[in-house]
Amino acid sequence: MKYVITLLIMILALSSCVGEKRKHEINADKLTMYINPHETLVVHPFDSLFKKRKVVKLETTNESLIGRIDKLVFYKGDIYILDKKQNKIFVFDKLGVFQRVVNHFGQGHGEYTSLVDFQIEDDLIYLLDQYGAKLLVYDLDDKLIKIEKARKAKSVAVLDEGYAYNVEFGLADNTLQKDYYSYYYVEGEKEYFQNAYNKNLLGFSFSLGEGHNSFYKKNGTFYTHFPFNDTIYNVENNGMLQPYQVFKIGDLVINKNDKPEEIRRLLDSGISRSIFAYYDFHDYSFFSYYYGDEGRKYVLVSNSGEIIFNTNLNKDADKVPIRVISCDTDVNDNTIISMLYPFELFTYYEHNKDNEYVKSLLNGVEMDSNPILVYYSFNPNPANC
Repeated sequence: MKYVITLLIMILALSSCVGEKRKHEINADKLTMYINPHETLVVHPFDSLFKKRKVVKLETTNESLIGRIDKLVFYKGDIYILDKKQNKIFVFDKLGVFQRVVNHFGQGHGEYTSLVDFQIEDDLIYLLDQYGAKLLVYDLDDKLIKIEKARKAKSVAVLDEGYAYNVEFGLADNTLQKDYYSYYYVEGEKEYFQNAYNKNLLGFSFSLGEGHNSFYKKNGTFYTHFPFNDTIYNVENNGMLQPYQVFKIGDLVINKNDKPEEIRRLLDSGISRSIFAYYDFHDYSFFSYYYGDEGRKYVLVSNSGEIIFNTNLNKDADKVPIRVISCDTDVNDNTIISMLYPFELFTYYEHNKDNEYVKSLLNGVEMDSNPILVYYSFNPNPANC
């Protein structure tokens, strides 16, 4: 009898929690991990798990000067960097030596007016022209192969049979109902929408800064995520989205039918806008997020739900700033990429002349040189255990 009473109490408690308007619904079919954005938790520090493997100084020339890194791709040993403002892709070898630039800005045949994303598949580079609503396909020798129609999207994934588009906000499916969607897939004559969102978010300005990809690709597998949605999705070869990792960051959530004033209240409350800089390490996940005035936080969590750390990362063991950015890679390893601006290092060194490691990083680098990439290897067995 006491077990029945206990069970009833548990059911009533659960019903009470679910009944609160702003609580996330729990996905019973998938492990859901709750991240407290107001908590700083460090079971094992960053430096016990991530070791600096190498540093790549991107060569700076008049032809290779990068304004900012909007997308970073590693493909067959080369480094591809998209700078949206310049509408260019800069290519470096694995040592950071400048190779060439992909630049087809213009209004002629085979040119784009707004390069917002690119994807490399089978030695072909797919250039997404958002405002021109087209995909330009070139080989790696910069020869035009074909031009295809595309959605006015933020990002593209090239799948086996078709194209997946992450449009964030602004796409409506009026054929069935007037719902608005963040995801669109097209294969020949077949097309469908997924991931409906609140129509009052239309026109919302959304940005997470440098190195933020809407799609992540690692060793042939695509992942994607959407604003105000704490789920990482796996993009299957048939274009369907499947929840892969569910992270609930805080208790606030924008519901599909919320009114504009409610959305504004939630935004002012500091709701988490998106997961970004996501890395999948099989048994662990690493990502970052912003929440209100908490600043940028980084999370390492095991697939069993254990949070290893949920904290702001400032500098590593060598007092080098940490700014982890996303990347696509064709190598299946446990590496994350951090980006350094030389001017930050110079400013730091001016006040810390005794830091020999930072001094060595600045060797051959100018204040306005290209960013420096720092590679950290993840070891799930912390050094201090």
